[in-house]
This record gives sequence, structure tokens and C-alpha cells, in this order.
Amino acid sequence: MAHDSTDSGSKVGILRAIVPMAILVLGSTLLSLSYFTAIAADGDSYEGYEFCIVCHSEKVEEWKETPHAKAYSDPIFQEEWEKRGFLIECLECHTTGYDSDTGDFAVEGVQCEYCHGPGMTMDVDDTAELCGQCHTGDFGKNKIENFSLGIHFSSNVECNDCHMYKESHTWEIESKACAECHTDRTIHTRRTILDLQEEALEDKDALEQLTAANLELESALSERSERSGIANMVTLGGAFVIATLAIIVVFSYLRVKNA
Repeated sequence: MAHDSTDSGSKVGILRAIVPMAILVLGSTLLSLSYFTAIAADGDSYEGYEFCIVCHSEKVEEWKETPHAKAYSDPIFQEEWEKRGFLIECLECHTTGYDSDTGDFAVEGVQCEYCHGPGMTMDVDDTAELCGQCHTGDFGKNKIENFSLGIHFSSNVECNDCHMYKESHTWEIESKACAECHTDRTIHTRRTILDLQEEALEDKDALEQLTAANLELESALSERSERSGIANMVTLGGAFVIATLAIIVVFSYLRVKNA
């Protein structure tokens, strides 16, 4: 049987093209596995969101638009931090991987590993107590103290039940999250909704009235300031005229006396 040299050459060509690619893919896979294995072995190593984005790109992109991502770089925080003498205690809530003994931190902002643990530990803490470590006292928003007084807390509802509906990392509350528990038609009746709308309108009217009163007060103060400035100018002008007349009278008296 005759040997087809053309077919044999084609197979060799294909093998020459495939083998280097296979070696490259295998090598990359082994390097990736060794990297992730090293990270997994070192549970105390903070890697930053760049590490998480490899597998959780959608969640990271959601997180990037939140105040947590900008907790350190936010100009308002930086200004307030500077006013307070750059207290290292502030970094406990505005950085990730903060070491209270040294004042050092791993990465800026409240990143993935603040809640999920360093590296590949991924032992997520979704309790209200974790949120309450920062959302408390004089500086935190949505304070744990207020939350703990409400019916949600007494009903064993955690912060993340509403703020991370369907594992959303935007922390924005969706109406669907409320509907998970508020299913009874009597919870929000038409009368209740109308009452809530009426309260909202009253609050809006009150805000508009306060805003108008504030503008009126600012206008009155500005007008008063202008009047005060004019009065001061008139007073100073009058004093200057009186002083000038007094000098003229004195000189005239002295000339008559010496004549």
C-alpha cells in the first residue's frame, strides 16, 4: 500500500501547531494553580479586589460604584481626617486589613476581604454586628443603634437581608427585597400607602417652607449688612467733616489771637 506523504506532512504540521499551544495552556494552568494554592495556604494575606475580580468580575464592578470602594479616597473623609490630625483609628473603618498594633493596612477602602476574609478564606461575615463596627457612633451612617431599636432587628432581619438582596453588591435596597417578607395584603393597605404619601408630602412642604424661610433670612441679613455698611460710611464721613471743621475753627482762633 502506498504511503501518502502529503497527508503525513499535514498531520505533522498540525501537531507542530497544537503541541506548543497545549504546553502553553498547561503551563499557565499550573502557574495559576500554584498561585491560588499559595494564596489559599496563606490565609492572612490580603490581595485586594484585583485578586477577586478574576472570578467575581460582576460583583467587583458593582462594588466599585459604592461608597465602600471610596471609603478611603473620598475627599470628604480625607478633609475630615486631616482636621482630626490623621487619627489612625479612622483607618479601621476606611481601609481593609487594618492592624491596630502598627497602624498599617493592606488596601484602601472597604474591599471584598473586609467581609470575606483575606485571600481565599472567603469565610463571609454577614451579621449586623460586622456592619455595626463602623456604622455606629458619631461618624457612621445607617447606625446600628437605630437599627437595633426597630422591628427588623427584633425579627432577626440582618442588614444584608435588605442591602444585599440576591447577593447584590450595590447595597441598594430593592422593593423585591421587602416583598420577601411583606407578603400579607394587610401590611400595606391602600389606607396605609395614602397615609405614607401624605406624610411624605407634608415633609416636602415643611422642607420647602424651611428653605423659603432660610432664603428670606439670608436676604434680610444681606440687606441689613448693606444698610449697616452705609450707616458706617455716613458716620465716618460725618466724623471726618466735624474733625475738619474743628481744625479750621482752632486755626482761625489762633490766627485771630496772634493778630
